[in-house]
Amino acid sequence: PFRDLLISGGGDGWIRLWSTEDYDLEDEINARHSVRSILVLTKELASGHNNGEVQIWDMEKPGKPRVQSLKAHRECVYALAMLRSGELVTGAENIRVFARHGPDFELTQTIREEILCACAVPCKSGDSQVVTGNMK
Repeated sequence: PFRDLLISGGGDGWIRLWSTEDYDLEDEINARHSVRSILVLTKELASGHNNGEVQIWDMEKPGKPRVQSLKAHRECVYALAMLRSGELVTGAENIRVFARHGPDFELTQTIREEILCACAVPCKSGDSQVVTGNMK
């Protein structure tokens, strides 16, 4: 399973999957755009790119096909987080929230805040809180 792998992405546009036993390269995905962020989902991988796209990859199907491409931002996508509600949060020149409708994510909200990093923190209430960082 892909959860037993170290996953990396870089400026060359490749997502690489490494063994955690011997750190040998196990597999590669050609994302075709510089990879700026990665988020492991339940059965998928989300990758943020320098062209403002977020790509969703099906990690359980042979060949690990791209199943959705979101034109999330105008600038590099540096932040990806998943809320307990299943909403995908992306960050660049603003924060965008995408809700899953069937197999696809759809934009539900935009927050005017430029960010470079984000993480979802579970709260006692069962909700999630998003913590962000920027250059200011």
